[in-house]
Amino acid sequence: MKKTYIYANGEILAQHDGSYTANRYFYLHDRLGSVREFADASGTVISYYNYQPYGSLRGDSQGNRLVTNPFMFTGQY
Repeated sequence: MKKTYIYANGEILAQHDGSYTANRYFYLHDRLGSVREFADASGTVISYYNYQPYGSLRGDSQGNRLVTNPFMFTGQY
């Protein structure tokens, strides 16, 4: 399936699968640009991420298995 990503000022803002009418998901960042939360179009947080120093995920992070998110620490792939 084709994914489309939307950027502004070099920061990832949203993604959608397939056509422009497909479900959209939004990235919520901290001050480093790391993705902290991943929300659907209604604003419901479907995944959240907590990082250890140097970017490894902490055990209390929770991702949604139905929607993939390749962007994490400092917004990197």
